[in-house]
Amino acid sequence: MELIKEDSFFDYLNESFVDSVRLRISKGCNNSCTFCSIPDEEGREVSFTPIPQLEDLLSLLWEQGVRHLEFVDDNFLQYVESVSRLLITLDRRGQQFAFSFSSPVKLILKNQKHLISLRQQGLRCVNLKVINSNQDVLYRYGMKMTAADQHYAIQILQALRCQIQPEYILFEPLTTIDHLHNDLVFLEKNKLLGITPFTDILTSCLDLEKETPIGFEYRSRKLYLPSSDPYIPYQIMDERAQTIYHWLAYFSQEFGPQWKEIEQLLLDLRITVANQKSNWIVTNMGQELMYIIYDLRLAPYDLFKALLSCADEGDLDSITTESINFQSNQRLQWVKDQYWSYRKYYRI
Repeated sequence: MELIKEDSFFDYLNESFVDSVRLRISKGCNNSCTFCSIPDEEGREVSFTPIPQLEDLLSLLWEQGVRHLEFVDDNFLQYVESVSRLLITLDRRGQQFAFSFSSPVKLILKNQKHLISLRQQGLRCVNLKVINSNQDVLYRYGMKMTAADQHYAIQILQALRCQIQPEYILFEPLTTIDHLHNDLVFLEKNKLLGITPFTDILTSCLDLEKETPIGFEYRSRKLYLPSSDPYIPYQIMDERAQTIYHWLAYFSQEFGPQWKEIEQLLLDLRITVANQKSNWIVTNMGQELMYIIYDLRLAPYDLFKALLSCADEGDLDSITTESINFQSNQRLQWVKDQYWSYRKYYRI
């Protein structure tokens, strides 16, 4: 068992930020993902923390003020019945945690019967290993699933009104423009745009520094080539795809901190007003504020769409630092103006 990180979590049901911890309660992995090193490092046999030991830890975390648990184990659902019984026991003591977990698509499909009860016990979010929408990429990554499987798993979680944080790998040395178009269509179709923190998906790339099967393969095929571009970890064979990655990474680095700061301010404002006025969230102004937050989250995806359009038209050279800075600052200023208007209206 390993405590990885202390953080905060926005509990959307209670409209508040709560103390959260990330923890890992298993060792080993029996999946065959070629981008992962855990099977080689820890073995393919999966072992879990004994329930009495886990119970003691969770009780201690509750006493320390932790109210949300994020289980980072991909095999969490293999242990779900034991953990579920433990959560019920803790709930009877008045220790009801909200929690999230990670899962491959196949385990969501296999364990549908447990998800309803988990939702009732405090499940808020699933970090779903979607990884990519292109079948050839999934094959290279050893992912035994189809786009139909991914879509079905997403539908199951959305029907439960459960947050989804997609784990994605958008870029790698063999990424093409066609791959990126397919990914955008997939994200739009499954309503996954704007729900992850800023550019987590759009700047995601295959980690080739770890000792993994696909890392060995790409190095042996001389596909892992250093890049002179400070925004890009390695060369991407398709120059248009590489240019798109450059601008997305530039946008994330230059504007990401400002975007995250104003998003945090908007969420804090939403919580403050909601605590002062009952049912405010369902009013027109409450819904309008959520639209502003959503519009802020869509900004990098709008840039992604514009870059793809320029690539299709052979016009990527028209994108400049100045044009991105101007449009981004303009949009950011509009959001800031909305924020201060709300504060002035509610005298906060």
